[in-house]
Amino acid sequence: MAVTPDQIPTDLTVEIGEYPSPDRFLKVASAFFGYIDEISRLVSAGDQVPRWVVRVREGSDLVALEPDTGTPTAAHRDVYERAAVGIQTLLTHGIDAAALPEPALRQLATLSALASGPKGATSIRLWFQRQPIPVDASIAGMVREDERLGYSDYGTVEGVMDTLRDKDGRLQLRVKDAVLGQAVTCHIDEEQLQEAFRTFRKRVEVSGVIHYRKDGVPVSIKVERIEQLPDDDDLPSPDDVRGILRTA
Repeated sequence: MAVTPDQIPTDLTVEIGEYPSPDRFLKVASAFFGYIDEISRLVSAGDQVPRWVVRVREGSDLVALEPDTGTPTAAHRDVYERAAVGIQTLLTHGIDAAALPEPALRQLATLSALASGPKGATSIRLWFQRQPIPVDASIAGMVREDERLGYSDYGTVEGVMDTLRDKDGRLQLRVKDAVLGQAVTCHIDEEQLQEAFRTFRKRVEVSGVIHYRKDGVPVSIKVERIEQLPDDDDLPSPDDVRGILRTA
């Protein structure tokens, strides 16, 4: 039986449905955590990423997150709003209008597949501030369609490498352009790991085959080369540039 708003323990909760298998329960919880993690990074200011703790009610099909600060900060409230608006816009107006980063789309696609998979559907609802949003098969279909209509080309991306992780046996890093507000997932090989460690939290230029969405937004890159760029403090100042121009 579906739960009611008064049974929802926090402002961020996933309802997994009745009697899910242990494997499906863990996959749904992991995708939900992943989506909120990506939205938390999206609204973060510098290194100030909203953090969360998990609450699971014994005998319940609810998995909840609450602020690690006890009471929500402005950043936590931004996550409530952005996470809800993101999935609502995705469902009603499509991927472009939702403007979600690729990793967040992939987490929602995983939830969608679990809610409609061939091995038996799991009723999934995401609750934001005790308002439910059902997850259905349409999200996974939209993500697959978007990838099909996208394209790939060789190129470079610049930004600060701010994430490095092993996800499902694949090494990934993330390069974020603070000016444009864009983040690109970078797939690297084992032999590139030392170079990634060396340039972690540095400005870098990453070259390789880039996958773009159909609107031209870069979302991921298979890395061939990582090159560290000068830090902002090492770049010429306006006075330095004027001096150079005077002597040219």
